[in-house]
Amino acid sequence: MTRIGGNDYLAQVGGGLTIGALAAQVYDHLIHLSDEVEYLWSGRLTGVKVLYFGVRYAVLGAQIATQVMSFGRAGVHDGDLDRCRALLVVSLTTGVLASMMLEMILLLRVHALYYSSPSAKYLLCTIYPIVVASEMAGFTIILQGIKETQSCDLCAASTPLGLVMFGISGGVFQVTIVAMTVAKLAFQARRTPLMKMLLRDGVCIFLALTVIIFIQLVNQGFDKNKAFERACFAWYLAFISIGGSSLLLSMRKLAVNSTTDRDLPRTWDSDGRSIESTICLTTFID
Repeated sequence: MTRIGGNDYLAQVGGGLTIGALAAQVYDHLIHLSDEVEYLWSGRLTGVKVLYFGVRYAVLGAQIATQVMSFGRAGVHDGDLDRCRALLVVSLTTGVLASMMLEMILLLRVHALYYSSPSAKYLLCTIYPIVVASEMAGFTIILQGIKETQSCDLCAASTPLGLVMFGISGGVFQVTIVAMTVAKLAFQARRTPLMKMLLRDGVCIFLALTVIIFIQLVNQGFDKNKAFERACFAWYLAFISIGGSSLLLSMRKLAVNSTTDRDLPRTWDSDGRSIESTICLTTFID
């Protein structure tokens, strides 16, 4: 009886954390809506704006959809394997797409950190398609394993090859981003407002997602509580949406304000270019 009561309590806590993730996304959207309207809703539709609306609204919609689909489900599949598989596929697809959008945002972050350097752009444009292709291949293998198995547990249903391909490709991309960031810091004489903002937001996103992934791994290794598993996934989406959209919006605000405040003192990089004139993100994917 104690075990059942304990599970019920954990399910309630996990359910509250899951709803809290959705509430955090909605709250963040409301407090930044005025800035979003001012800096992103006007003008022509650009690639960066599409990326922003995707990480903001598409991830929010996916968060709502997955929570509705999993509402009231405490067990592994509650006797309905097909419904559980559908939820697993939707959640996995959402997580993969959200991760890819975040990787694109981090790519833009490093590109801006290097002040639109052509060499940095070519390096990132070479690595990113390879990473995406490898992640999609791993995702396809995992998806096929889910369709063929009788288990509704992601770790049990997934083939090791798919998990390894997806994990390694994502790890390679993160290592590249960190290495380029560290290299820039090592050779930069002074930190500009752009660099400070990129470092602050980038570190916050990295730490938040690392904590969520660590908690998920601990849960998988010890208890495999489904309520906490869903809560971790909900907060993973929330941090990607909040962190990614915040980073893009901050960079956009800095770019717009720097180009409109012509009378303010300007800073210059080592090549004699105005730093404020090189932070417009639309030059990368438009």
